[in-house]
Amino acid sequence: MSAEEDEEYFRNPEFRKALAKYEEAIRQGEPVYMEADELTDIAEFYMTKDRQQDADRVIELAVALHPDSVDPQVFLARRQLFVGNTDEARHISAAIVDQEDLEVKYLNAEILIKEGRIHEAVAYLLGVWSHLEEDGADFLYDAAGIFMDYNLWEYSMMWVHRLERLFPAYPKIKRMKAELMVCMGRYEKAIPLLNEMLDEDPYNKEVWNLLAESQGASEQFADAVDSAEYVLAIDKDNQRALVTKASCLFHMNQAHEAHVLYQKFLEGHPTDTNVLYLDAVCLASVEQYEESLQLILRALNTCEKDSPQYVHILLEKAYVESKLHRPDEAVQSIAQAEAMQMEEVDCEYGLLKGQVLLENGRDDEAVKCFVEALRVSADKRNTLWLIAIAHGDTEHYTEAAEMMLAILNTFPEDDDSPSPIPYLAYYYYMLNDAPSCLTYLKQSVQTDRQTTEQLFSSIYPGVTPDEYYLYVYRHFYGCFPEFADE
Repeated sequence: MSAEEDEEYFRNPEFRKALAKYEEAIRQGEPVYMEADELTDIAEFYMTKDRQQDADRVIELAVALHPDSVDPQVFLARRQLFVGNTDEARHISAAIVDQEDLEVKYLNAEILIKEGRIHEAVAYLLGVWSHLEEDGADFLYDAAGIFMDYNLWEYSMMWVHRLERLFPAYPKIKRMKAELMVCMGRYEKAIPLLNEMLDEDPYNKEVWNLLAESQGASEQFADAVDSAEYVLAIDKDNQRALVTKASCLFHMNQAHEAHVLYQKFLEGHPTDTNVLYLDAVCLASVEQYEESLQLILRALNTCEKDSPQYVHILLEKAYVESKLHRPDEAVQSIAQAEAMQMEEVDCEYGLLKGQVLLENGRDDEAVKCFVEALRVSADKRNTLWLIAIAHGDTEHYTEAAEMMLAILNTFPEDDDSPSPIPYLAYYYYMLNDAPSCLTYLKQSVQTDRQTTEQLFSSIYPGVTPDEYYLYVYRHFYGCFPEFADE
């Protein structure tokens, strides 16, 4: 089952009744007798709540009461898989009495996947499927779900396509296809499927959540906020919708509103690393750096130390410390992130150190960092670009303009690289160089309208990018260009 299906099952009155019966017996110290599948479901419920000791206690009871039952043994084997112990998982699987139970077959495939033997897992499940006499559609759906659980989206889609071809009326196809499209970042294909599902079931908050997330990921932020609000209209405390709405509001430059929603989420989930980090970024964007730093420290305390996310949080910490004019602490945070270096980066840490030093008035040290970064870089254009941006961000406009000119005159323009022209217009504006500013501004809107608007919108709020030239001309010369000769 998917996470949403698990959640729905755990809300089922029959399950809630079984859970209440078990917990009441435990509270009263009375002996418990329940079926193996009931006890296993309770253990899985506890796992979703991070109550591992309670889950272990239930499974021990299930094994004691039903030593030959499949479900508790599969649960134990999956616990071993979760910690990477495939040998023990295989040992448990091999000892299960009913080797023909499909749950055992699924478990064996998962062991192969966990060992990196993906093609063998596919071949194994195809072999099982070819001998099935019934439940073929459910098997194909479950097989797709297994590969989906391990983030093997393309393999999962292969099973979905087989299911769709052989059992086109199977009711869960559209939902799984949509989820896979979202996982693979194919939002333009996911969104129409999700809208079709909502036409059929307009109160399905899980589908609304998927739609909101897809719209947000494809930068349709206003639509995403609308979709998240539909979820909140159905379930006012829906945590997933709260975070999606907050994230989209942040991207719509409504950071204060986003912060309120992040805080509402954190009231119920104070140790959620991702939301702590997102709210820290949100606060930093409105220059509430001390408050941002406190959230970053909380996020670091809750984050696994060997995860890529820990590195990202350290780098945000460095950014905030630099803004608080604590350059030595910022450089130390960058060094800590660099020591962990979990992925290949092109001189990123040297550039970050340079920016911190430049921002804090240590220009000579910054130049050394930048020169070294440029020397070792495999992508000279991008590195010089980032150095220019760092100088512009720290109001070193003369140096920033010189570097952008060097990029313009040295490297050929291509569609995959940002254009220096809007930045040249902006930097020359800040340098009060009217002829140069107007020369580049005349080309800027056509070259990169969005960047031009980002750079000049705070100077000329309410003015369209097509009108910037007129207003900048007036700024320098006191009149609009059509009146210049009068």
